[in-house]
Amino acid sequence: MADAMFFPYTTTILTGVVQGKEFKTPAYLRDTFFSNVMTSTAKYVAFDKLPDGDRTLAPFVNRRVGGKRIELEGYKTEMYEPPVVGNHFTVTPEDAFMRAPGRTEYDLGGPGAFLDHQISTGLRRIENMISRREEWMCAQALIKGEITIKGDGVNEETIQYWSHLTEAEQPKSTLATPWTDANVTANDIINDLSTVVDAVVMRSGLMPRKIICGQAVYKALREKLSESKLLDMRHVEMGNIAPSQLPNNIRRLGYLAEPGIEIYSYVDRYNDAGTILPMIPDDVCFFVSPEVNTIMAYGASANGGKTSGAPNLERGTRFSFARPHDSLEQGRAIYLQSSPLPIIQSTDGFLVLKAV
Repeated sequence: MADAMFFPYTTTILTGVVQGKEFKTPAYLRDTFFSNVMTSTAKYVAFDKLPDGDRTLAPFVNRRVGGKRIELEGYKTEMYEPPVVGNHFTVTPEDAFMRAPGRTEYDLGGPGAFLDHQISTGLRRIENMISRREEWMCAQALIKGEITIKGDGVNEETIQYWSHLTEAEQPKSTLATPWTDANVTANDIINDLSTVVDAVVMRSGLMPRKIICGQAVYKALREKLSESKLLDMRHVEMGNIAPSQLPNNIRRLGYLAEPGIEIYSYVDRYNDAGTILPMIPDDVCFFVSPEVNTIMAYGASANGGKTSGAPNLERGTRFSFARPHDSLEQGRAIYLQSSPLPIIQSTDGFLVLKAV
């Protein structure tokens, strides 16, 4: 009874808190390009790699025939076990009497409120880390076409998104003359942008609407386009450049009426073993259509807070549970986990460009 009074948080209560959408930390790439969320009741997630866009015209046929027979295009089904990401922290009876920052022991609430604050702060910190890992996974899938899963006690695995494509078919390209070249003009940049947009449309029938840039690419576009007189031509709106700051580490440079895309910079960073790296490499940008087929899939949790027996698999995007903390402090270890897997079903709606 005394133990229950110290820690009245069951797995049901903890998971109920973290399953809500409002609990997730916002992440631009995940929330924008992988907004279609799918949760599974299995440890494995199967998804279909769809064929690229078909540009074939329907044939003219005799009225009595009705139509010619076509061969249905196939698709490739792949199955992965979504990696588990997460962490845990501990709370002990002593934590119930620890003063929260900015509060005194005379504040109303007492030990129970202090413990609530400790648990809430710990869960929120781990959630920030999980969302940052999900964002990294989405960036790797979009920019590199693969995600390498490795860590302590984890069998290294690489999830491939372009493995069914030849080198020439992969959605990536490199400019012959980088935009930072002194001889490159705003006209050259607009021609390059139009060429890439046309290439995506010709391949897929999907129109790219956004270009997400690394820092060096964004700087080159800002300097070359802002200084160009093309942007100031009366009655001919080649572009409307109005830089603005947006949430989630996004900066919007503006909209280019030709070739009809919005230009964004993504400045978010992550810490990889002490090295701070950009989510989007500084020298690349990627074009993307809003119609591209993507899914953010989540595998089931096999923990459920149980330490023995066969736990049931549970569906969701976040799972939290508590286990006895194996120490003299007789506290609880509180876990927050997720099993995310970004899925790109077809690669024909975007293109990665090394531009500088």
